[in-house]
Amino acid sequence: MTGMGLKFLSAFVFQEHQLPIPEFYNPFVQGIWAINMPVYNWSASLLGGVKDTDLSTQTGKDVYPGASQMCRTWSPHAIWHEQSANGFIDLLILVD
Repeated sequence: MTGMGLKFLSAFVFQEHQLPIPEFYNPFVQGIWAINMPVYNWSASLLGGVKDTDLSTQTGKDVYPGASQMCRTWSPHAIWHEQSANGFIDLLILVD
């Protein structure tokens, strides 16, 4: 559950400007986060003991239609959705 929690936590950081920390919504910071998301998700999965079932979710490549245009570098909404989806996949694997 630890890895799943870390993924959900990172999703909520970027949820529609809910946190009053403008640095999180800077395109430069989002770009750094976007580059490091696969490593973060892999580490969270390793920590939680859940094996990702799909290479796309591990690498963050072509997970959704806008991923190839790097939507996550300029839209916190894209990061929120991608991280939430990763957390939900872990939740489904855990429940199964």
